[in-house]
Amino acid sequence: MLTQHQSERIQALRYPLIIGVVLIHAATFNVDILQDNFSAINRFIINYFSHSLGRLSVPFLFMLSSFFLYSKLVGGISSYKTQMSKRIKGLLLPYILWNLIVLGISVAAELVPSLSAMISSDRPRFSDMSFIQLFSTTFGFSSYPISYQFWFIRNLFLLCLISPVFFILKSEVYKVFFLFFLALLWVFNPVLEYSEAIESVTFFYVGFLLSRSNKWFDFIDKNRSILIFFFIITSISDALLRNTFTGLMIHKISILLGCAFLISVSLSIVDSKNYFVKNLLVSLGGASFFVFAAHEPTLTVVRKVLYKTVQFSGDSYTTFIYFCSTFVTVVICTFVYYVLSAISLKYFSYLTGGR
Repeated sequence: MLTQHQSERIQALRYPLIIGVVLIHAATFNVDILQDNFSAINRFIINYFSHSLGRLSVPFLFMLSSFFLYSKLVGGISSYKTQMSKRIKGLLLPYILWNLIVLGISVAAELVPSLSAMISSDRPRFSDMSFIQLFSTTFGFSSYPISYQFWFIRNLFLLCLISPVFFILKSEVYKVFFLFFLALLWVFNPVLEYSEAIESVTFFYVGFLLSRSNKWFDFIDKNRSILIFFFIITSISDALLRNTFTGLMIHKISILLGCAFLISVSLSIVDSKNYFVKNLLVSLGGASFFVFAAHEPTLTVVRKVLYKTVQFSGDSYTTFIYFCSTFVTVVICTFVYYVLSAISLKYFSYLTGGR
């Protein structure tokens, strides 16, 4: 089990991790930043925050979620039932509700001519879909759900559902072999369309292994300086060499070092004499799920508004849109969360999974 100090360190990371998710999705532009005519410095800045830093969030969250689950799976079938009951409320119910909300917004926007431009033209109209197609599109049975960031919640819930499977691996040799097998799949990724599924399983399994002991906190703390140093080197290289084979390998190494980096940063936050930052991050952690859930389609709307209202152009303009849309989206979602929490709407906790 985690100590109180270790638990505070994890709590302090929740909100920054969700900002990382928003940074990933904010890197959608009306220009290709990988083209040679795009400013190298602006490309590096966007790649660094979105690709090198932002993409730490999802694997780290899978790992942490798994670690917390397996730390509490200690009582056989009864503890499994208890933990799955919590995850039905905390994951499955919000998954259903948020996708239905986004479906309602999308259908309404489709019916209003002035808003229909906000709807992607890459898929059929909802009115032309059969019930099965609509159901699959909404809940992501064959692809992303309609609230596409919820693929993470879908995969996480399914992994929690089959979580006892890993207990079959009794021998340490089998555990290491399976880790090696998953690592190979994750690094070389032979089937691109399953990359997110492979990453989900890999880091969920890593969380399972880490749950067997919390001494890894001590290992990271003792070696934090060298881990931070190597993460800085690999993350910068990752941003510079994106979309090359070498860059892909460095990206994978950077993610592994980045997970250790995040744990190291959490120590600096919690042990800092600046209690304001620590208390602020721990407090904002309560809003993290709502920000995750509501940042799309909020981010898309904010970005479209900025493109129409900000009257200048160039590569710096694209970088400005990137950071400004992220900031405005996070502020709006956080503000709405605290307003709804203050109003104490009867069913609001269903949307946040009781968080």
